[in-house]
Amino acid sequence: MSRPWFLMTLLGGLLLHPVHAQTVDHPLHAGDSGVQPPKLVQQGEPIFPKTQFSAHPLGCGQAYLIIDTAGAVFEAKLRKSTGYEVIDAAFLAAIRQDRFTPAIKDGQPVSVDMYMELCIDPV
Repeated sequence: MSRPWFLMTLLGGLLLHPVHAQTVDHPLHAGDSGVQPPKLVQQGEPIFPKTQFSAHPLGCGQAYLIIDTAGAVFEAKLRKSTGYEVIDAAFLAAIRQDRFTPAIKDGQPVSVDMYMELCIDPV
């Protein structure tokens, strides 16, 4: 039985996912100068319905994330759909399970926002 491969990459080359946390007023952007981006320490795994792959084997989209000062995913929203609602929902559910080291600026943890590319290839 083959298992689908999934790829979630931050635009800019980081691998990533999300969670819950505290209040975030004005997050910095993960790519801003002087900001050390968060690093993934625990990754959720999306659960996809088998039937979705037989009908629609490939889809790519994009998520918008806010990571709080504790490294938890404060917010995860779909920015661009993969084209398949069930795949989008599975990706977002997995992202919300992720944990990161906090982003750092001037030696202090900061909240950041970032975009993540979401692609599935059922190899």
